[in-house]
Amino acid sequence: MNAQKMNLPEIQSLMESARAGDPRAAISLAWEYFLGERVSRDIGKCYSLLEQAEEVEPERARFYAAKIAILLKQRNVYEKILADCDNGYAPSCFLMSEVIGQGLTEGSKKNQLDYLRRGAELGHIVSEFFLWRSSTLGILRRLGTVPYALYLIVRIFVTKYRDPHSEKTLT
Repeated sequence: MNAQKMNLPEIQSLMESARAGDPRAAISLAWEYFLGERVSRDIGKCYSLLEQAEEVEPERARFYAAKIAILLKQRNVYEKILADCDNGYAPSCFLMSEVIGQGLTEGSKKNQLDYLRRGAELGHIVSEFFLWRSSTLGILRRLGTVPYALYLIVRIFVTKYRDPHSEKTLT
């Protein structure tokens, strides 16, 4: 492993916090192992950290595990997040729409929109934005809804600024 990568203070801090049982640190470190930019890519460590985090923050850990599986184009992600969506975890509803959209499971455009709608109803602002973007309005009606889209974008940025870990903007 590149020693320069591992000596980054933020990574060292994440490692210490994850070892101490902080689930958000474990999830952040898992994401770093997936990306392989600041630490060497290690999918095994990535999933191990997510399993550790799942004991304390199960939905968020499964969300990231599913997100990684989607990015790796794995087809077994449907079962991993459907139950969380059905149980009201809005970010998982957003991911379900992505799984269908990328063809990783069977589903129609209507199914994809249904998951976005469910996520939006549960307060997931990004789902609400993608639902707006997917609407089939004519050009004039679309122009009439631009202020609403701008409102959603501002809500996303303000929410991210106030709480970078907010489930309302988790994607």
